Amino acid sequence: MPPRAPPPGACSPATIGGAFLAGANLPWINYGWDFGPCEWGHGYKPDKFEAAFADLASRGANCVRLWVFGDGRAQPTMDPKDRNLTVGLDPQFYADFDDMVGRAGAHGVRLMPVLWDFIAMNAAGKADAPTRTQGLRGPMFTDPDLANAFMERALRPLVTR
Repeated sequence: MPPRAPPPGACSPATIGGAFLAGANLPWINYGWDFGPCEWGHGYKPDKFEAAFADLASRGANCVRLWVFGDGRAQPTMDPKDRNLTVGLDPQFYADFDDMVGRAGAHGVRLMPVLWDFIAMNAAGKADAPTRTQGLRGPMFTDPDLANAFMERALRPLVTR
């Protein structure tokens, strides 16, 4: 049976908070290290996010999808002995993320954050990978204890504050 269209009015602006979503993809400015510090430094570029949100808003976008952790090369902070065991989020992550959210809001842009890129879920890293972390987070998505550590030490604190 082919998919059926929603009934008239089911996706009207009134049913999604009074706004028609016109979105764009802004997956990253610095892939995997937009928020918080990492071994390469501090990748957050407030001026680039500001310019992107201003440009997108001027073109009619009111919703932007972006990646939060990418492949996990910067955040969440991992145990140095087990690169899949989440310790938490660096305080600078919160400062960067909050600043970015404020900049989006100042331009009337709603955010649709995507936590992970599929690359993070690969079971094993590749020798020719562009980063040392590509594909090294796979166990965090398959081991219940590692997944729980991420949810309790990073995800829950991020969404409940």
